[in-house]
Amino acid sequence: MLRASLLAGLSVGVSAAYSDGIDLHENPGATAPEHFYRGNNLLRGGDYHGAEREFRRAIRLQPWDPAFYVNLGSTLVSQGPHRQSETESVGRAAVAVDPSFARAHFALGQMLLQSKRGHQREGLRSLFRAVALEPRDPELLQGVGQTLLRIARFDEAIIRFYDAARLSPLEAKPRDQLGYALSKVERLSEAHRWLESAASLGSSLSYSTAAKLVEVLLWLGDEAEARRTARRAVDQGLWRDPLQRPTMVYQQELTARPWWSLDDALGLSDIAAYLGQTAQQSKLFEEFAAIEHRRPTGWRHQPERIQEPGLGRWKEWKLKDERNKPCRRAVFPKACSTLDHLGQWIEIQWAEFSVLEPGAHIRAHTGPTNNRLTLHLCLMTPPGVRIRIGAAPVTEYRNGSVFFFDDSFEHEVWHKGYKDRVVLLVQFTHPEKAPRLGFSRGLQGKLHVEL
Repeated sequence: MLRASLLAGLSVGVSAAYSDGIDLHENPGATAPEHFYRGNNLLRGGDYHGAEREFRRAIRLQPWDPAFYVNLGSTLVSQGPHRQSETESVGRAAVAVDPSFARAHFALGQMLLQSKRGHQREGLRSLFRAVALEPRDPELLQGVGQTLLRIARFDEAIIRFYDAARLSPLEAKPRDQLGYALSKVERLSEAHRWLESAASLGSSLSYSTAAKLVEVLLWLGDEAEARRTARRAVDQGLWRDPLQRPTMVYQQELTARPWWSLDDALGLSDIAAYLGQTAQQSKLFEEFAAIEHRRPTGWRHQPERIQEPGLGRWKEWKLKDERNKPCRRAVFPKACSTLDHLGQWIEIQWAEFSVLEPGAHIRAHTGPTNNRLTLHLCLMTPPGVRIRIGAAPVTEYRNGSVFFFDDSFEHEVWHKGYKDRVVLLVQFTHPEKAPRLGFSRGLQGKLHVEL
């Protein structure tokens, strides 16, 4: 009785915090579940502000249901980093309302791990608490595994995916995810077996399974079987070209070519001319070299783990993480100014200084989507650094060279030189998806709650 009264008091206080100012007169007869369902539909449709209003109305009417807070948190996350503090607060409210609701702990864990405020340890505790509460929920286990995978906790992710696959023996997805995670720790033969089992469960291959299976076969040295698998995926309609295998998003209507010439889209020749200036290249390299000297550990390992282990490293110095996040102007003011200038021609998604050490081999792989292109400006390279894109001839990097290519095509890099290769790497929206750039047509062509 005491616990019930305490919970009721807590619910009233939490409700007031997350539903103040919400007008219920718009749908005066609607129940809390109706607002919740309406919010879910708006959330799926991308109307995050509309979904937020509906979830807050549901909380106002039924403040003791943690699912309402979980999905309110999902809408706030979707609105961008400026809602981060509020998102965390909503996640904590979901747990406070019902500490036994596993999805609340899972949602809070995700929110904390996205935070820039050093909440990783608490976020991991929340994830593991969710699993402890619902150890036989395969969807929850997959969600936890995916979150762990994103923060490079590969061994722990493997455990969650294995449990999910064991609990859902007829489902392909957990096997696909397990195979992918195993490939990240170089357990390639096991990865191959799990990916093959995922492929055998469906009538047709999925993007992720097919792409990762081809990749693992190539890394194992079985090129013949890799090419057969890629051809099978094309025959099933996944892709048009066995060498273009985006792992997540494939928009078949977009023009596809491994290398893009300066005449293939408006603005590319302007970019090449701007970046080709010796003074511009010197400015960028001098800024990078100064930061590398002052902060020699300021880089991170390339997180995809696609370089061959035990050889030269692939290091990243991030300039801009995502299109909706600011450039690191306090650290790289000149590079950020350069990106600002490029913005008149392209829609930049992210950018970095990419450094490849001598001896490195970036193994054959494909990017996640074909709705973007990649720019490389080579700031420093010795002889002997080469890149292959699709079936096109292998190209050698040269100081000052500017490349445009589509990383959804299979590509790899070999570094046989004697010193680091340094490039400014910029990924930008495909010209046909970015109206500002345009296309030269005359030439060649999250885990939320559902009730």
